[in-house]
Amino acid sequence: MSVMVAAIVAGFAIGPFLILLVTLPAVFAAVRPGSPAALATIAVVAAEWLGSADEAASPGSIVVAIGLFGFHAAISLLAVTPHSARVDAHVIRRWTQRSAAVTIATTFVWAMVAAMDRRQPPASSVLLFLALGSLAAATWLARRPEPADDGAGGPTG
Repeated sequence: MSVMVAAIVAGFAIGPFLILLVTLPAVFAAVRPGSPAALATIAVVAAEWLGSADEAASPGSIVVAIGLFGFHAAISLLAVTPHSARVDAHVIRRWTQRSAAVTIATTFVWAMVAAMDRRQPPASSVLLFLALGSLAAATWLARRPEPADDGAGGPTG
């Protein structure tokens, strides 16, 4: 549903059939996160966005992209967690940190694409290098191991 709200906020015209076409697999994906329903939801939203977006660098694009990422992250966490499990605050904090890094990098890359799209003469390779470098940095930050905790409240050593 967050993706639908993001698409509406971004200015996309959403008809009742499309709402139904996205909502049904999204609800099914929430109940059975390991099923292909999440992929179906993302595919429908992506196909609609590709078919109706006027330009890739529009502000609506980043709103829909972040909405899709939020849906993907939530379903991914649900898929690796048993229904009866209580998710530890540490896990939520780690997923939030990683999601924030991806969201920041995605927004930065979108901003670089938007800047390159409006540049005359066409975009420079420096801007592209900065955008890809930020994506690589965010990926590294998201994948770095967390320091070990010995339970004593201080550094291990």
